[in-house]
Amino acid sequence: MSLLQPWYLWALPGLVIPLAIHLLSRKEGRLIRMGSLRHIRETSSRQFKSIRLNEYVLLALRSIVVILMVLLMSGWYLNDLKDSRKWLILEHGLESDSRVSALCDSLRRSGYEERYLLPGFPALDEKQEKPTQPDYSARLEELQREVVDMVVVIATNRVRGFTGERIALSPEVRWISLTPAPQEFVVAQVLTGGDSLFVRTGHSSDKETSYTTKITPNGSSVGKALGVIRVVIASDENFISDRKIVLAALQAMRKAVPEEITIEAIASSSPVPEADWLIWLSSLPPPKTSGGLVYFDEQSGGPLLIDKRSGKIALTARLNSEVAITNNLTLQLMRRIVSSEDFLEAAQLNDVRSVADNMAWRKTIAGIGPVITERGNEVSTQYLLIALLGFIVLERLLSYHRNQ
Repeated sequence: MSLLQPWYLWALPGLVIPLAIHLLSRKEGRLIRMGSLRHIRETSSRQFKSIRLNEYVLLALRSIVVILMVLLMSGWYLNDLKDSRKWLILEHGLESDSRVSALCDSLRRSGYEERYLLPGFPALDEKQEKPTQPDYSARLEELQREVVDMVVVIATNRVRGFTGERIALSPEVRWISLTPAPQEFVVAQVLTGGDSLFVRTGHSSDKETSYTTKITPNGSSVGKALGVIRVVIASDENFISDRKIVLAALQAMRKAVPEEITIEAIASSSPVPEADWLIWLSSLPPPKTSGGLVYFDEQSGGPLLIDKRSGKIALTARLNSEVAITNNLTLQLMRRIVSSEDFLEAAQLNDVRSVADNMAWRKTIAGIGPVITERGNEVSTQYLLIALLGFIVLERLLSYHRNQ
């Protein structure tokens, strides 16, 4: 037996009310009409001077009604069956969050097993070497294959954790979403010269992620040597507007990454110099190159950039401002051209933008308030209501019969 809201037990002093009613009420004695007082004699027995308890059954019934009402408000419930499986699944990092500590303590006392929202749902006491980006869709599909009676999931609903179509929550799953704490993190520190350090800092919240760049004097040896990425854009007369869009994207990329990007624009009919990346904007077949290649290969119904094989990327549509903005051309090129894996990993790991509950699942998600911590609580509430109504009816009938 447990209580969900034990602070309502303060109402138990209400038991004084029916007790006071019974102590202060006295039932009038039987009225006997007599014609004369000469036959009445004074008795030597002790007279009734004190107030005594009256109607013990009514007192017991009214006290039971008060107790049942207090238990109902306190969320009294019977513990579930011993062989039932109940899981409390936490996203990595939320096990120490003060916002859910009270809820976690309550669920733990109710027999819930604490597990991580990771592949295989490892126990909370198992050491996790490195936090990973959550994949909510995959974990929910995995959870639906588990035989669990009740599950409470606490997560931050990060944007990168949702892939594919929205999934409906099972009836036994209660999903609680928390607003992630804002993050500020360094994604890159690069030496730009003998006494300068390029520092790229990220700022992420549940609404957006942005980056700032700052060059400071290098007072230590922190940072790595600056890399150089050589990009050649080869185009013909039919792709002049496409070339302008690509140039604008590369210029924006220069301000966002620590590496130095050199850009050279040539005609497609000219000899192609050695470069790390060749962007081929022409309907003619691209030349062979030892570096990476982005070439035009018009297709319909797919993403703007498609990775064909190692270092070979197909551009599937003609470029204009709308196409570039809609498909986030700058970011797509950056992910492929820039070789800073550490930069991308840090950016993805600390990106805490989140998805609203009504956009995450195909079913309304329960919040902290309406979470049902025990199926036994539902059954216990029904029993309490039935018992309360029964005792109220008995008390009213007896009270009416005895005129109390």
